Amino acid sequence: MRIVANREALPYPALVEALFMLLTYELLREAGLRMPKIFGGPVVTILGLVLIGQAAVQAGIVGPVMAIVVSVTALTAFILPNYEFHQVIRFCGIPLLLLAGFFGFMGIIVGLMFGLTHLVSLRSFGVPYFSPVSPARKEGWKDVFIRAPWWAMETRAPGIGVENMNRSGENNSATPPKTGKENRDEENEG
Repeated sequence: MRIVANREALPYPALVEALFMLLTYELLREAGLRMPKIFGGPVVTILGLVLIGQAAVQAGIVGPVMAIVVSVTALTAFILPNYEFHQVIRFCGIPLLLLAGFFGFMGIIVGLMFGLTHLVSLRSFGVPYFSPVSPARKEGWKDVFIRAPWWAMETRAPGIGVENMNRSGENNSATPPKTGKENRDEENEG
C-alpha cells in the first residue's frame, strides 16, 4: 500500500522516471570514467547517483522505489568484468525498458524473443552462433551443460564444417594426463 501511495503524488509515469534516472546514471558514469583515477571514478558515480536520487525523491520528481531500482542496477554494473559486455547489456536494456513501459510484460517477452531470434540467426565463420544447441543435433549436446575433460574429447563438435572430425592425431588416447609422480615412477623403472 505504501508503494502505491508514494506513486500517487508523483507527476510523471514510471517510464519517464526510469528514463530520467538512467540518463542521470549514464551521465555520472561517463563523468566518472573521464575523471582522474586519484578521485575514484566509480565512487563518484555511485555517490553522485545516490545524492541526485535522494534529491530527486525529496523534490517529488521520482519515487523512492524507482531510485532504489536504478541504484541497484547501477551497482550490478560493477559485477561484469568485461566493459564491452556491459555496453551490450546497457544498449539492449533501453529498448526493453521502452517496450516494457509501452506494452508491459508482453513488451518484455516480445523484445526478448526478437533478441533470441537475432542471436540464433548469427553465424561466426560459417558456424551457427548457438551451435550445437540450435540447430539441434543429438551428438552435439554431450558438452553443452557439463563439458568432458579435454583428454576425453576425441572428436570435434558436429556442424563446424570440417572433414576430419578427430581432434588430434591417431594416437590420441582417452586417458588423463600423467601427473609428476607417475612420470618419476616411469623414469625410475627405465
